[in-house]
Amino acid sequence: MADMERTEKITINLGPVDLGQIDLLVQEGFYSNRTDFIRTAIRNHLSTHSDAVKQAVALRMRFAPRILALAETSAATGEPILRQLAYVFPDGGYENVKDQFLMGDDLLARIIHRGR
Repeated sequence: MADMERTEKITINLGPVDLGQIDLLVQEGFYSNRTDFIRTAIRNHLSTHSDAVKQAVALRMRFAPRILALAETSAATGEPILRQLAYVFPDGGYENVKDQFLMGDDLLARIIHRGR
């Protein structure tokens, strides 16, 4: 069982036009079935973003020791790892700032939304 590939079942909703196009490609022999098409599409899409994935992994590895230390402190004290600015500076007028946080006491983190 240790050699068994780990997979997770997902459900996606596609409209009739998309399904019709996928079925046409399957019927024409480009893919063996819908699952083959979807798996191939996902892998192709992931490969186009491989640099971003590598950068994200490198960033997480860089901050892993700090995050683990903050998690240990959080478990012991109840202090959140990510702290809203209003939590850290209660009289600073930061109540409406919802996209910036402090990680620990000295690292400012900001949510960045990228186009999809």
